[in-house]
Amino acid sequence: MDKELSDLTEKLATKIQAVGKKKITVLDFTDLDGATSDLGKYVAEQLTVTFVTGDRKFVVVDRANLKKILAEHKLTASGLIDPENAKKLSTFSGVDAIILGTVVPMTPNIKLTAKIITTDTADIVGGGLCSFKADENVQKLLARTTSQSQSNGNADEPKKPKPQFVKSIGDLSVIFESLKGLQSYSASVHQVMVNLIFTNSSSAKTIAVALYADPSGYLSSSLVGADGTKWRSDGSNLTGLRALTALPKNLVAIEPGNEVKASVVFQTSDAMSDSLNSMRLQTEVVINADYKESQYDNFRPSENSLPPYCKIVNVTFDIPIIMKPQKTQ
Repeated sequence: MDKELSDLTEKLATKIQAVGKKKITVLDFTDLDGATSDLGKYVAEQLTVTFVTGDRKFVVVDRANLKKILAEHKLTASGLIDPENAKKLSTFSGVDAIILGTVVPMTPNIKLTAKIITTDTADIVGGGLCSFKADENVQKLLARTTSQSQSNGNADEPKKPKPQFVKSIGDLSVIFESLKGLQSYSASVHQVMVNLIFTNSSSAKTIAVALYADPSGYLSSSLVGADGTKWRSDGSNLTGLRALTALPKNLVAIEPGNEVKASVVFQTSDAMSDSLNSMRLQTEVVINADYKESQYDNFRPSENSLPPYCKIVNVTFDIPIIMKPQKTQ
């Protein structure tokens, strides 16, 4: 792990110097939901130490001093992505670039994504990736997790729910984030929203994704309750991604190190059991693992034919029900 972190630091340092940044700081690395583990703190500390031990053309603000500055001005580390907050930090401390990133368990390894963000515009001007084995020591560091707001002394900030499930498909991670019951719009039709996160952990390749649909527009996705209730989606309430049968324009590109959040609304006219305690989500994801827009310059789609360079992967999650869908009284 330390060797990978050292190599990552050198890559980031080269980019920092190339873009002319003079004063930087490193924030605790978080998971995809913004929670900080001891592993995320360790990563940030190692990067900081390696930065200051090398011959650099920039200086590093100590992380302990940064936390004091944030507390004095009622800012949080997670809030520094906001350009206005980042500008405030620059005014208070002279910091002109922030290093932040994510720690993602992808058994048997841990994948790390780092970004360099400017404080004047909040633009990403560089980044890097690395991975290392999730050995016993790493697992212990990863197990101790706190919310980002707690780690920065702001207990009033709302906590985000922690993702429960991750499916890895090469460099693409599909994360089940949450399931939300919606108010039914009639006595016989009930709705549920599923929220998913699609993350590209590649350092170089753009990944394009979509949800596969049949010619009628219905997604090749379903929810099936433990009581036998079946839910489907006609794709009309799909956000973040698009439904795809044959047209490559419906692919959504995810740049290296970035993510896309998607929401799908499923509905059923079946009667639901009051004892419903779990659902199985099954969805067919269309993936182009090395997407380039020029791949489809001269493409002429044929009916019901998957675009070239794409494959369909079936993703399944078994979801315990915490909040039951609301029924119309």
